[in-house]
Amino acid sequence: MNTYFASAGEKLALDLPPSTTRSLSSDSVTRTKIVPSLSEVNVSEAGVLRQIKHLKSNKATGPDGISPKLLKLASRAVSPHLTTLFRWSIHHETVYEGWKLARVSPIFKKDDSTDPGNYRPVSILSVPSKLLESEINTAIVNHVTNNNLIPLSYFSFISQRNGGGLLMTASQSLSLL
Repeated sequence: MNTYFASAGEKLALDLPPSTTRSLSSDSVTRTKIVPSLSEVNVSEAGVLRQIKHLKSNKATGPDGISPKLLKLASRAVSPHLTTLFRWSIHHETVYEGWKLARVSPIFKKDDSTDPGNYRPVSILSVPSKLLESEINTAIVNHVTNNNLIPLSYFSFISQRNGGGLLMTASQSLSLL
């Protein structure tokens, strides 16, 4: 099973079409809005504590052996230290090597259980690395939302915009016809 999953990426890469690059001349690009850059990701102890509180206690432990349940139980004691680690990681633009590891578990999909192709790999990641990822994701989402960088018509990318909103907008557009 490990050999099958390890070679899957190489096989997929061979099936990709050759990459093409296209250069745009400065004449063909018109900027109508200056987009502010996301220069900082501010990690607060309150934010880290909030992320820990929202962890699901029954989820799997990552390769580092730190369980979500343990983090929740010790949240007040560990949140200042995790905040320091996260800030250091962002400031130095590096991630602790142990947080880059994953435990891959095969999950059966359907049909013949002896065929490795009927399994999908699921990566079990370190819980602290998922917390760091969540903090960075929150900063990015806040940045694009506060600066109106995602058009209102993009329903799938923002949590408050969903299929219901898409249907409502489409029906309103159709009623105007």
